[in-house]
Amino acid sequence: MQLDDVRTALAARADQVPAGAHDPHEVLERARRTVRRRRVGRAVVGVAAVLVIAVVAVAIAGAQGSPKRVVVSASSTTTALGAARLTAEQLAAHTGAGVPAGWVPVDAGEARVFVPAVWNLSSQGGCFGGAMSGIVSVGAMPMAGCSPADQYPVPENAVAIIPTSLPPPAVEQPTLVHGYRVFLAEKGGLLWSVHVVPELGVKIEARGDLQEKILATLAPSARKVALESAEDATPAGQAYAGDGLKMTIPSSWTVTLPPGYPCYGFRDYPGAPELERIRPGIAVPSCPALFPTAATAVGDGMFLFTSAGAFAPEPGRTPIAVLRHAETTIRVFAGSSYPNTLDLFVQRAGSSTVHVLTLGLGRDGRVAGGVLSSIEATS
Repeated sequence: MQLDDVRTALAARADQVPAGAHDPHEVLERARRTVRRRRVGRAVVGVAAVLVIAVVAVAIAGAQGSPKRVVVSASSTTTALGAARLTAEQLAAHTGAGVPAGWVPVDAGEARVFVPAVWNLSSQGGCFGGAMSGIVSVGAMPMAGCSPADQYPVPENAVAIIPTSLPPPAVEQPTLVHGYRVFLAEKGGLLWSVHVVPELGVKIEARGDLQEKILATLAPSARKVALESAEDATPAGQAYAGDGLKMTIPSSWTVTLPPGYPCYGFRDYPGAPELERIRPGIAVPSCPALFPTAATAVGDGMFLFTSAGAFAPEPGRTPIAVLRHAETTIRVFAGSSYPNTLDLFVQRAGSSTVHVLTLGLGRDGRVAGGVLSSIEATS
């Protein structure tokens, strides 16, 4: 970790000092002003100042041995990735320990639940007709906006995972599921029940006789696991070097130059995942209609855009994370073209070239995290 990173991290922790305040003296001054506002005596002011100075000195002294990888969250708080590690219980839940046979993961933001693989998946507001054993919807209630409504009935068993910033309701004590507090905001009986999980930033609405079993599978998503795993040592794999980048990808991945742009991202691979080099002017295939199921909700792989083109994603307004690997900075955004992906914008210090990639988060986010930990720009 560079000295500026250490100062930024300390500034963010010192009574919410903005991340741009790099100077430790500014951190100290803000701490002093805060103490004065609270009318604490001179002795307490002195103790607070000494503590801040000590923290700055210890952090700067240990900067040489600190990890190089740093995450900057969307709220502009700078923290080391290892600050809030997932527990062994949460990682086991993430990989599906104890879930019923034939159930698969579905992610939304930082949360994951498991549902039967044959359930229909609605991740972009799709409308489904006909008989269904169940439906899982991401980001919105199932069949919301489908018209006429009687042609798109919601099946008896259904669940919706919806990102939210709602505060936890104060109506009753929460239930703990794999270390996460789950608040029952509305008990629906035979209708919809609403649960809020503030640590994962979601609400889960469910109905049917499987809702309790589904809630019991609550776990961190592949995105959450991948960003944490980006701090860890890169797993063994095969080295890729080209297109101004170098990285380590799993040995099972193949590197391809596809003739046409993939229709459905990483969800329709019949075989091993791939690192696909997407060239400018790539052909646009005729894609058949796809009725996705929960079994197609996640997939591994990577698109490497060899040049800016019609299919390369554009960066959003605020990254969900910023990783720094030596001279390389990686701005990370939620995938703009496909669910359960990350769009990566990779740049070497002093270079004007921005390399663009889309990374599938897969069933186990540690695979994507291992790739993230290894990416460096060479030009």
